[in-house]
Amino acid sequence: MIPHLNRCHQFTLQCGRPAITRDGIIFHHFPFDLRLPTSLPLLREINLNLPFADAQKFLNLIFGVAQTPVLQRISLAGFPPSLLSYIPHSTLSRLTSLHTTSAESVQRCCSIFHLAPNLKRCRLDLHASDHVRKAVEKPLPITHHSLEQLYVGPTNLNLFFKSVTLPALQALSINGKTIMEWGADDDFWGPTVRCTAKWGQPAFLAFLSRSLCALTKLSFYDLDLTSTALIQCLEAVSPTLIELHIEGGEHLCVDQNVMNVLTYRRPGEPVGTLGSRFFCPRLERIRMRGYIFSFTGSGRAMVDMLESRYQQAWPVEGLSQLKWAFVGGRYLKNHWKRIEALESEGLELLVVEEGTKYLPNYLGDLTLFECKSHTSSPQSIISRAQFRIR
Repeated sequence: MIPHLNRCHQFTLQCGRPAITRDGIIFHHFPFDLRLPTSLPLLREINLNLPFADAQKFLNLIFGVAQTPVLQRISLAGFPPSLLSYIPHSTLSRLTSLHTTSAESVQRCCSIFHLAPNLKRCRLDLHASDHVRKAVEKPLPITHHSLEQLYVGPTNLNLFFKSVTLPALQALSINGKTIMEWGADDDFWGPTVRCTAKWGQPAFLAFLSRSLCALTKLSFYDLDLTSTALIQCLEAVSPTLIELHIEGGEHLCVDQNVMNVLTYRRPGEPVGTLGSRFFCPRLERIRMRGYIFSFTGSGRAMVDMLESRYQQAWPVEGLSQLKWAFVGGRYLKNHWKRIEALESEGLELLVVEEGTKYLPNYLGDLTLFECKSHTSSPQSIISRAQFRIR
C-alpha cells in the first residue's frame, strides 16, 4: 500500500504501544527499507503513532524525501525530537492542525506559532519521561490570531502564558503531569503520576485578560492549583464557559467554597461563605475527579451542585441545563438515591467513588469514559496495531 500513497488524502500509521513489564519497556520495531513516492500531491492529513526508539528514520522518509504541497493536518505520537528539526517550515506555514508529543520548550512552542499562522488546533506535549526544563529561555512573544483549540503539556507554564496571546482561543487544556513511575502500590501495579509543572496563577490570569478570548472549554489535569486559584480562574471564564474538566493534582483544590460558587441557588436559599456568587451559568458538561476534594462532605455537595444545574436550571433565564457529568467523591446511601434519580430523569452521569484507584488520564484531553451508569468501571487502555490508508 505504501507505493500508492500518492493517491491518498489521509495516511494513518499506528503501531502498538510499548509493552510495559516489570523488567522495563519493550519497544516495537519497524522496517525502514520502504520506498515512498517522491511526491504526495493529494495528502492533506497524516497521523503517525510509532512508539519505537528509531522512529526518526521514518520521519525522514516522510518529510525529508516526499513533497506534500497540500498537507494541513499532522498528528505525531511517540517522537521525542523537536518538530522544528524535521518538519519543513513551508509545511508548518500551511498547517491548520498539529498534534505532537515532541519535547518542545516554551521557546520552540512560540517559534512553532510564528511559523504556523494558520493553526486552529494544536497540542504540544512532553514525553512522559522528560523532566521540566530548567534552562532560562527568552522566547519571542507571539500573538496568534487563528488558534481556537490548545492543549499544552507540562512545561514552564508561567513563562508560557507570559509569552502568548490567543484572542481566538475557545478550548484550553493544561496538563501538569510530567513523570509516570511504574511500580507496585499496595495491590495495584501501574503508573504513579508526579506533578512537577509549577502553576503560574498571575501569568495565567494576565493571559486571559490580555487575550480577551471567549473560552467555552477549560481543562486542568494534574496541576498544583489551590482552591483560591481555581475560584479565580472560574470567575475569569465564567460568562462563556460551557465545559469544565478538573482531574488530579497535588493540592486538594476542590473545597466547599469551589462547590458553592458552582451551585445555583434560588432567591432566598442559604448561601455559602462566599455569599451569593455563582459562576459559569452556561456550564453543560463537567468532569471532577482524582483525589481533589478537600472536605468530608464532598458527596452531598456534589449532588447538590448537580441537582441545581439539572433539576433547577430550567426554566431559569440565562442558566443552561447540565447535560453530562463525570465526577468523583464519597457518597452515602441517600446520595446514591439522588444520583439514580438524576439518571432516571435523563442526565448522562458517571460517578466514581473516591476510594477507587485513580487512573491517570493518559491521553490528556480525551473523554475516555462516556457512560451513563454510575456502576461502570474505568476502561483499560488497550494496545493495538493499526495501519490504515484512505
